Amino acid sequence: MRKTLIIALVMAVSFIAGADIIVTYWDFGPDAAGYTETVSIENAIGIPALTGMSAGTGYVTSGSGGVVFTDAAGNSHAAGQALSWASGVNDGDQQWVLDVNLTGYQDLTIRWDYRVTSTGPSGASLEYKVGAGIWTLIETASFTRDSSYHEYVKDISSISAIENQTSVQFRLSNFTGGSGTGTYRQDNLQITAVPEPATLVLLGLGGLTALVIRRTARQ
Repeated sequence: MRKTLIIALVMAVSFIAGADIIVTYWDFGPDAAGYTETVSIENAIGIPALTGMSAGTGYVTSGSGGVVFTDAAGNSHAAGQALSWASGVNDGDQQWVLDVNLTGYQDLTIRWDYRVTSTGPSGASLEYKVGAGIWTLIETASFTRDSSYHEYVKDISSISAIENQTSVQFRLSNFTGGSGTGTYRQDNLQITAVPEPATLVLLGLGGLTALVIRRTARQ
């Protein structure tokens, strides 16, 4: 019995090791009547928040049409709604800020789908901040401008400063390169990460506990 449980623990930890976990995900609502800025999926301590989106002009408080997406866990999401600025995306006021507790996570990746019109922004600054620190540029994101949805993916596993931190913010701002009539939509904002070793052990113990309960129930 003891040998079986030890093997089960090792298998559970090995199965989880290296696997990406959805830390947080926004789909902005499943349909035209259900636009929301409440997080859709979260596996972090506390509740991740997306804020600061209403700054500037052209912000659409009811959202705009999104795009279908299959998340990192294999769940399918309907096109539904998307975060949107309908005009004036280049006046310097538009931004979104994501606050999340990354305790227990490392090797992060951030991604979203975007749609930019021909006169919309050609790029924007993706930045991060830890605690009360200063904003640090990750990169200047470049956008394809053709009124179709495209995927933006950024592997940020090299940024060790954000790993296992209780307070991390990400920001997209400084939209540039378009006219005042250009529009920008964003859907399916997802952060994935690999659990750190201590978290893996806890997850493995959780699986082991479930196994013990099942065995006990059978006996």
